[in-house]
Amino acid sequence: MRVFLSTVWTAVALFGSLSFAQPPVLPEGLRSLMSYEQQVNRNIDETRVQALTNNQNKKFAPESGKWFQVKSYWVEAETVFLFSTQTSLSQAFTSDVGNKKYVLFLVHPESEDFYANFLRDQKPGPLFHALATSSSRTVLVSPEGRPDVFFFAKLSLNKEIGGVVRTIPKGEIARSVGTTNVLISSKSYIGRDFDFLLETVGVMPKGMERGGFLIREIPQDVISGRSQLLPMFSLFTRQESTGKSPFELMIQKTKREPLEFIRDEILRPFAKLWLDVTVKNGIAIEAHGQNFLMEISDGLPTGKFVFRDFGGFNLDLHYRGKKGFPSLELPALTNLAEDYHQKFHATAIRQSLFNYFEAGVLYGLADEAERFQSGISYKRLTFEFRKILSQEAQSYGMIYSPNDAMYMSLEDLVMSARRQMPPRIAPLCSRVAL
Repeated sequence: MRVFLSTVWTAVALFGSLSFAQPPVLPEGLRSLMSYEQQVNRNIDETRVQALTNNQNKKFAPESGKWFQVKSYWVEAETVFLFSTQTSLSQAFTSDVGNKKYVLFLVHPESEDFYANFLRDQKPGPLFHALATSSSRTVLVSPEGRPDVFFFAKLSLNKEIGGVVRTIPKGEIARSVGTTNVLISSKSYIGRDFDFLLETVGVMPKGMERGGFLIREIPQDVISGRSQLLPMFSLFTRQESTGKSPFELMIQKTKREPLEFIRDEILRPFAKLWLDVTVKNGIAIEAHGQNFLMEISDGLPTGKFVFRDFGGFNLDLHYRGKKGFPSLELPALTNLAEDYHQKFHATAIRQSLFNYFEAGVLYGLADEAERFQSGISYKRLTFEFRKILSQEAQSYGMIYSPNDAMYMSLEDLVMSARRQMPPRIAPLCSRVAL
């Protein structure tokens, strides 16, 4: 055991030790983000929201705000499916010892029994400090002994939250890393107002339908606070310390009318981004208030939106191939059609706007904004957004009225507009080695 471990530590100096000491001190950027994640993830007016039933031990829930220990194990590579994009962090999850290859496998404390058979006789790896984000199974992680290293880990959680056991389907493991690779290769085609957090490692035990984990990297600018991220569900949620939401603070700072601010700083920028990514690039984004973030500077929007958690993204692989987007060998555990939910692409387009942006983000935003300006309502904001979307869509050949009857056929309009898109000609700078 000692020979094995000493060899592994040489290969993965990025990670720390087997002993467990004090948790790290969060840098400014992460301290701000985790404050939004943990303290600002519920609306004070609980009569207007539906709280999810959480069957977790409370010490692991986001609301506790407490660090806890996450164990890892070095498992033989032939026992798992490993998908990765090459970065210094992703390389630290594998190690060669003699003629064998090992993969580092992270386990949520509440899933240790779930993996009991899989992890039997596996060798212990380094310990990690973990802090739950707004999503209980996604944790901010720092290796013991390396207080300068931080990343997010989406861990299978064998507990029921909101009526769903939060283990990860095997197809999502492959799809998330594959979607990351597609987004990397498409950066030169998508506007600069769109950004994303890389999911560079996905590990799934062989023989299991659900389980495994994903590693999500955090840009150094976000860690340091040079780039500050605000989850959209936090935009309209009042903070416990001040009783004010970030939205209220923005209105006070700019001295603008709330509806004008919402139209100019949220609805129109998002409509442009959505059309660019969805119509031109064949990617249905998940504009869920938890995984859809706004970049802010000095408390105000910069115009950039950042996305994370690609389990809900949907790629139109046929369209992208036909239009000449970079061809990649995407990871899959069953097949591309099933793992990348190809027959559900039209549904994903609808969900992106109806279920996530309108019914989620705009509903919460209207609830907050109506406190400051009469006449603002959920119905008013959805109408304003649909009007703006119909205006911006004209440049894509999508001519329609923002009324409900026409809007219900939006996915058909998207598909029609895509057929008119010219083939992509990749600029030299877009050639990305994955």
